[in-house]
Amino acid sequence: MPQVYEDALVTVEALGPLGSLGNNAYIVRPRDGGPALVIDAPEGSEAIVAALGDRVVAGILITHQHRDHWAGLDLLREATDADVHVGPEPRRGEFARDAAVVRSGGRVAVGGASVEVI
Repeated sequence: MPQVYEDALVTVEALGPLGSLGNNAYIVRPRDGGPALVIDAPEGSEAIVAALGDRVVAGILITHQHRDHWAGLDLLREATDADVHVGPEPRRGEFARDAAVVRSGGRVAVGGASVEVI
Protein backbone atom coordinates (compact mmCIF):
# COMPACT_ATOMS: atom_id res chain seq x y z
CA MET A 1 0.00 0.00 0.00
CA PRO A 2 1.42 3.39 -0.89
CA GLN A 3 2.67 5.70 1.80
CA VAL A 4 1.30 9.15 0.99
CA TYR A 5 2.78 11.17 3.86
CA GLU A 6 5.44 10.92 6.52
CA ASP A 7 7.07 13.13 9.08
CA ALA A 8 8.98 12.59 12.31
CA LEU A 9 5.82 11.49 14.17
CA VAL A 10 3.57 9.57 11.74
CA THR A 11 3.24 7.81 8.41
CA VAL A 12 0.02 7.80 6.38
CA GLU A 13 -0.80 4.90 4.06
CA ALA A 14 -3.56 4.94 1.44
CA LEU A 15 -5.69 1.87 0.73
CA GLY A 16 -7.94 1.74 -2.26
CA PRO A 17 -9.85 1.90 -4.30
CA LEU A 18 -12.05 -0.27 -2.05
CA GLY A 19 -15.55 -1.59 -2.57
CA SER A 20 -17.99 -1.15 -5.40
CA LEU A 21 -17.66 2.65 -5.30
CA GLY A 22 -13.85 2.64 -5.28
CA ASN A 23 -13.34 4.71 -2.12
CA ASN A 24 -10.09 5.14 -0.26
CA ALA A 25 -9.21 4.69 3.39
CA TYR A 26 -6.07 5.72 5.25
CA ILE A 27 -4.05 4.31 8.11
CA VAL A 28 -2.14 6.83 10.21
CA ARG A 29 0.63 5.00 12.06
CA PRO A 30 2.62 6.72 14.77
CA ARG A 31 6.35 6.15 14.43
CA ASP A 32 6.60 5.36 18.14
CA GLY A 33 4.71 2.11 17.49
CA GLY A 34 1.59 3.21 19.37
CA PRO A 35 -1.99 2.59 18.27
CA ALA A 36 -2.97 3.59 14.74
CA LEU A 37 -5.86 5.71 13.46
CA VAL A 38 -8.02 4.57 10.53
CA ILE A 39 -9.66 7.27 8.41
CA ASP A 40 -12.89 6.14 6.75
CA ALA A 41 -14.32 2.63 6.57
CA PRO A 42 -15.66 1.98 3.06
CA GLU A 43 -17.10 -1.25 1.77
CA GLY A 44 -14.15 -3.60 1.34
CA SER A 45 -12.68 -2.81 4.76
CA GLU A 46 -11.34 -6.36 4.93
CA ALA A 47 -8.30 -4.85 3.17
CA ILE A 48 -7.87 -2.40 6.06
CA VAL A 49 -8.01 -5.21 8.62
CA ALA A 50 -5.40 -7.16 6.63
CA ALA A 51 -3.12 -4.10 6.32
CA LEU A 52 -3.34 -3.45 10.07
CA GLY A 53 -2.19 -6.95 10.93
CA ASP A 54 -1.91 -7.16 14.71
CA ARG A 55 -1.51 -3.39 15.16
CA VAL A 56 -3.74 -1.91 17.85
CA VAL A 57 -6.16 0.75 16.56
CA ALA A 58 -7.04 3.61 18.89
CA GLY A 59 -9.64 5.20 16.67
CA ILE A 60 -11.63 5.21 13.45
CA LEU A 61 -12.43 8.65 12.04
CA ILE A 62 -15.33 8.87 9.59
CA THR A 63 -14.84 11.97 7.45
CA HIS A 64 -18.52 12.39 6.61
CA GLN A 65 -21.76 10.48 6.66
CA HIS A 66 -22.16 9.32 3.08
CA ARG A 67 -22.59 5.54 3.20
CA ASP A 68 -19.59 4.94 0.96
CA HIS A 69 -17.35 6.23 3.79
CA TRP A 70 -18.77 4.01 6.55
CA ALA A 71 -20.22 0.86 4.89
CA GLY A 72 -17.37 -1.26 6.34
CA LEU A 73 -17.50 0.25 9.83
CA ASP A 74 -19.15 -2.72 11.54
CA LEU A 75 -16.40 -4.99 10.23
CA LEU A 76 -13.70 -2.62 11.53
CA ARG A 77 -15.43 -2.26 14.89
CA GLU A 78 -15.46 -6.04 15.31
CA ALA A 79 -11.84 -6.43 14.24
CA THR A 80 -10.36 -3.54 16.23
CA ASP A 81 -12.67 -2.56 19.10
CA ALA A 82 -11.56 1.03 18.40
CA ASP A 83 -13.31 4.26 19.35
CA VAL A 84 -15.26 5.83 16.48
CA HIS A 85 -15.22 9.58 15.75
CA VAL A 86 -17.77 11.32 13.51
CA GLY A 87 -18.51 14.89 12.53
CA PRO A 88 -21.40 16.89 13.99
CA GLU A 89 -23.71 16.35 11.00
CA PRO A 90 -27.19 15.16 11.94
CA ARG A 91 -26.89 11.46 12.70
CA ARG A 92 -28.42 9.57 9.83
CA GLY A 93 -28.45 5.99 10.86
CA GLU A 94 -27.13 3.36 13.16
CA PHE A 95 -23.50 3.61 12.02
CA ALA A 96 -22.87 6.55 14.38
CA ARG A 97 -23.95 4.68 17.52
CA ASP A 98 -21.57 5.17 20.43
CA ALA A 99 -19.42 7.52 18.34
CA ALA A 100 -17.65 10.58 19.70
CA VAL A 101 -18.47 13.81 17.89
CA VAL A 102 -15.50 15.83 16.66
CA ARG A 103 -15.84 19.33 15.28
CA SER A 104 -13.70 21.34 12.91
CA GLY A 105 -10.54 22.29 14.77
CA GLY A 106 -10.85 19.29 17.08
CA ARG A 107 -8.02 16.80 17.38
CA VAL A 108 -7.78 13.00 17.43
CA ALA A 109 -4.65 11.55 19.06
CA VAL A 110 -2.28 9.28 17.13
CA GLY A 111 0.61 8.27 19.37
CA GLY A 112 2.58 11.41 20.27
CA ALA A 113 0.91 13.33 17.42
CA SER A 114 -2.67 14.29 16.62
CA VAL A 115 -4.80 14.77 13.53
CA GLU A 116 -6.71 18.04 13.22
CA VAL A 117 -10.30 17.77 12.00
CA ILE A 118 -11.17 20.26 9.28
